[in-house]
Amino acid sequence: MARVRYGAREAAEVKAAREGSAKLPDIWSTGVVALWESDPDAVAAVLPPPLKPTGRPPG
Repeated sequence: MARVRYGAREAAEVKAAREGSAKLPDIWSTGVVALWESDPDAVAAVLPPPLKPTGRPPG
């Protein structure tokens, strides 16, 4: 039988889910860093005057 994802749960299921989500992961960080480059012409088109796009960031 298929399990209903968004339905009523028994007290034991609710308790187990709460206890399971209360534990911290075994890693030191849970963050994500994303870096992307934009098209210089697209950036220039949306910057208000007197701002101008800069060159490529160092790194």
